[in-house]
Parts: sequence; C-alpha cells; structure tokens
Amino acid sequence: MMYMPETAQGGGHRTLLYGHAVLLRHSYSGMYLCCLSTSHSSTDKLAFDVGLQEDTTGEACWWTIHPASKQRSEGEKVRVGDDLILVSVSSERYLHLSYGNGSLHVDAAFQQTLWSVAPICSGSEVAQGFLIGGDVLRLLHGHMDECLTVPSGEHGDEQRRTVHYEGGPVSSHARSLWRLETLRVVWSGSHIRWGQPFRLRHVTTGKYLSLIEDKSLLLMDKEKADVKSTAFCFRSSKEKLDPGVKKEVDGMGVPDIKYGDSVCYIQHVDSCLWLTYQAVDAKCARMGGVQRKVLGLDTLRKKGKSSTFDLPIDSVSLSLQDLIGYFQPPGDHLEHEDKQNRLRALKNRQNLFQEELH
Repeated sequence: MMYMPETAQGGGHRTLLYGHAVLLRHSYSGMYLCCLSTSHSSTDKLAFDVGLQEDTTGEACWWTIHPASKQRSEGEKVRVGDDLILVSVSSERYLHLSYGNGSLHVDAAFQQTLWSVAPICSGSEVAQGFLIGGDVLRLLHGHMDECLTVPSGEHGDEQRRTVHYEGGPVSSHARSLWRLETLRVVWSGSHIRWGQPFRLRHVTTGKYLSLIEDKSLLLMDKEKADVKSTAFCFRSSKEKLDPGVKKEVDGMGVPDIKYGDSVCYIQHVDSCLWLTYQAVDAKCARMGGVQRKVLGLDTLRKKGKSSTFDLPIDSVSLSLQDLIGYFQPPGDHLEHEDKQNRLRALKNRQNLFQEELH
C-alpha cells in the first residue's frame, strides 16, 4: 500500500519534519488512515483497530512522526530510508504491526513498530494512461485475449509455479494479474521507459517471474528470486534495441509506454532472451481453454539433418484444425462495421504468426 503524507499546513509537498502531525492518504482510494474506536484484537485488549475513512474530521486521522534512531531528533527533516515511529493523536498509541489468528494486521497499540520511508513518486505530474512502477496489470499476447497467467488454484503448489498464455475467462481472474516493480530508479512509481529493468510479481502467489537454468520460466519465492534471474525489460522492437536508462531522470521521467496502444516485447535483461511460447497444447485445445507454455528462449530451430521420427498424427491434426479456425475469415452475413473489425483482428493474428516464424 502507498500513502501520501499531508501536513497540517495542507498539501503533500512541504518539507516533512520530525514532530509534525500528518494525514496519511491512501494513494489509490484517496481515503485517510485513521485510528478507530473499536477493538477486535484477540491478543491485545488495549489495542484499537486501524482503518480508512473518507473525511478528516476530528483527530482520528492525525499521526505524529517520531525518529526511531537516536541520530535523528525532533525538528529535523525526515529523509528517504529513515526508520520512524507513528503515533495516533487521538489514542496516543503507536501504529503497530501485530500477528493474530494466523495473519498479520495493523492496529494502534502501546507496542512500537518501525516504519521506513520509501520514495514512490515526486511532486511532478504523472501522465494518465501510461505505465508506471507499481502498476498491477495483465500482459496480453499481441492483440488477442490470451494473457500471461498461472494454473488455477485446483492445481498443486508446484504446478502453480509454471506460467503459460491462456485465453477465455482467465482475463478477468486475479491469477492473471502481475505487479511491476522497477529496479535502479529513485522513484519506484516513475514512468516505465523502454529498456528499463523491472521485476514481475504475481499478485495472488506473491512470487516473481524468473528465468531458470534450462531457459524456461518459473515463479520463484521472494527469498530465492535474485535480481539476475528476475530482471526483465520492455522493448519496442527486436531489431533496434532501446538504449534503456543510462542516467538519472528528473522527477517521474518521460512517459513512453501507453496502455492499449504500445506493443511491447519482453526481454530478460541478463540473458537477452525474449519471452515467447510453445505451440498450442492439443489436450488443452480439446478441453476448450487454449494454453501456450511460456519459454525463455525464442527459437528452438535445429541445424543440419533431422533424424527420422514418428509424428503424433492426432495432435498434428488437432493443431491444424486450430490454425484453420484461428485464421478463418469473417463470414459475408456480418454487418460491414463488424466485418471490418474482424478483418483487422485477423490481419493482426496473421502478422503475429509470421513474426513468430522468423
């Protein structure tokens, strides 16, 4: 969660000092962090619940900032990376992270928790409709409805570490959501530029997309997900590579990648391999949900003479049927506008297919 501090003098762009009373506004909902009068803690009967509310009436939404380190004192500037303590003005309790009933939750208690200051965005304006760090998104393959996802919850944990492209209802399911976390930038919520390194964190599992030794992709736990294996970037072309971010950019940077408009290639930063997919799984095709296994290597061509082998005729036949349906032109019975839209979609599929063959 991201919060924007606002001082009693108003606005979120003044110099923040230790001892100040601040409002903490949730960046996505616009609501304010507040100390409630209720208490549902099973472990601390003196703790109060903490939640969000729309207005700032009374003292419930106000928190004072205090230094956790003896190297900082009241009246000094709050700096990025500082550990600090937040105290509720209304209850005089600390904002505390506690554990109970098998999960973590935040309350206002007499026990201290240290909170750190991390830079998310500067005061400069964020361009609407452009990709920024921290965005939660879906990655659609080309101009189709197939998106990068993991197997559903009915599968085991080990199988849910694999990734594939899938079409259909999954495009509205949480298992197809990814959070983009930027690397090597001052503002983690800045505009994403071509060639800028980032990591993709799967929202429902919390694991990172990672390239492993056999050049395939798996989801890795946070503890095992090193930057070398999990850093990716967007490219606008496979031929002419973007230079990437070579020096620090003022503010939020230049908006490059626009939702619904920019077509991006995903490249693994360390290996320079491209994200691509295997052929349609015939079994999945018969079941109605098309799934394409994702690979880290974008070409598997073999040089020289190929040895004699038996083709799986049934699978080949099903794949050909899929391709025939995939490239079927729209019927003459359609209205002109609908027919033109389908022809454009067909052209996109044909171009994408040709591109994968090269």
